Amino acid sequence: MNCRIVIADDDAMLRIGLKAMLPWTQYGYQIVGEAQNGREALELCRKYQPDILLTDMKMPETDGLEVLRTLASWPQKPAVIVLSGYDEFSLVREAMRLGALDYLLKLELSPSRLLQCLQTVQQKMSRGQPEEQGAPAAISRERVLRNLISHFYVTDAEMDEALQRAGVRFETDEAYCMLLHAGDWFRFEDADEGETHTLQYSMENIAMEIASGCMTAYCVSGKTGELYLFAGLKAQYADRPALIRRTAYRLRDILRQYLDINCVIAIGSGTADAAGLSRAAGQAAEAMRRRFCLPTDGVLWWRDVSLLQPVSHNAAITRCSSELYAGLNTLDWERTERAFDTLTETLAHAQLSHAGMLQAAAELQNGVCECLERYGRTARQALSHSYRDLREILTLNSASDCIAWIKSMQEDIALFFSLEEQNAANDVVQQAINIMEKRFAQPFSLRELADELQISPGYLSVRLKKQTGMNFSEYLMQIRLRKAQRMLRTTDKRIVDIAAQAGYPDQFYFSRLFKRATGMTPSEYRKQGGDA
Repeated sequence: MNCRIVIADDDAMLRIGLKAMLPWTQYGYQIVGEAQNGREALELCRKYQPDILLTDMKMPETDGLEVLRTLASWPQKPAVIVLSGYDEFSLVREAMRLGALDYLLKLELSPSRLLQCLQTVQQKMSRGQPEEQGAPAAISRERVLRNLISHFYVTDAEMDEALQRAGVRFETDEAYCMLLHAGDWFRFEDADEGETHTLQYSMENIAMEIASGCMTAYCVSGKTGELYLFAGLKAQYADRPALIRRTAYRLRDILRQYLDINCVIAIGSGTADAAGLSRAAGQAAEAMRRRFCLPTDGVLWWRDVSLLQPVSHNAAITRCSSELYAGLNTLDWERTERAFDTLTETLAHAQLSHAGMLQAAAELQNGVCECLERYGRTARQALSHSYRDLREILTLNSASDCIAWIKSMQEDIALFFSLEEQNAANDVVQQAINIMEKRFAQPFSLRELADELQISPGYLSVRLKKQTGMNFSEYLMQIRLRKAQRMLRTTDKRIVDIAAQAGYPDQFYFSRLFKRATGMTPSEYRKQGGDA
């Protein structure tokens, strides 16, 4: 039976994003309702009696805290997961005190993080444990390090105490944060559940194995395809900081050799306490964001990219940039063009400081390049006339200079869309679907399929998602399960043979996927004559 879920958030785009983030039924979940405020959320909870409520903290009419206070008096109530921003830590603490079982940071939402949170909450529900009091050290450490990365704590003293309880200790006074970012993001987003887990687990194991030779290290996953490694040199290596750089290069090479992952590693440094570790993580993240403005051999140090000092962000420009990235990520030229036009108009009236303008320019190029990376395009390939490295960005002297540069970038992006439309006219997605329909029983990957069609895996992934609403692994699984259903209805073959002929040599894995998709085991489906 599916776990029933209600989603409550006043942001319609976030609700849409959540619904599109997972193939819910395949994982055993069913979204039974969505609300745009707390009052509606409570009404839906009364009506549908969901198992889990995913709720925002700040909503009109009735906010998340009031929802929790109301639910506290109900004899039967759903488990609650709260959705929050970085600036809502005090609200999250109060929500946890009122009975919420977990929280999710909106800016860190990813399919793997969402699924992990849902599964953790289900385990707590089955054990009847509202808090993870007896959680293993590894689970506690992961949560503590995740809070550190997000700066989700009140004081450094509080975080120092949490780090000590989690066993995070270093032998020397200086610590480092290495942020690993897999450039081949589709390897994670388009793999099935087992493959994604294996890739992430393998990255963590390799990182810890390489680092442990000369460092005390701890790691925690970030966004899809990202890994944070906190490390300090062991006492006998205290005077050899060059080992950090050498370790990063070795890690880059090993990941490429054994996992076929091309990654960039950004490094920040600080003292071996909460304040220093938080600073190191922030530096690594900032260096990673600027990776497109600098030539890199795969390893970036914060000190090498700190020519631009952070300044306060302009909210209007941030909104325009976010809309632009959304258009790029969905191959929506009209939306992208409107965002470019709005951005230049906003910039003309924003009266930014010179430093603020330079930071906005650098962040814009990085954001655009990160979107293009998803299609397998490098900055210099797609932005042939407008690409600037960091030193060239620093030569922008005025808002008019910046606007002229952005318009040049808009022309490059228009050409990129034109070329993509030519590919679309060739109907590569339909060609890909035809190949999957013919060879569904054979093991093959998105990369192999893209190579056969002579396009990039990232481009194929985005196009397939845009046209079908599913990524590669989801669509292939749909084909395979549909073929299996037909064999169950029309033949008396053994289930183990049907599983193999559908492309799943592991019968137990096949049965688990089948039940998630249909709500029945293969045997039950056959007995009921295929009525799912």
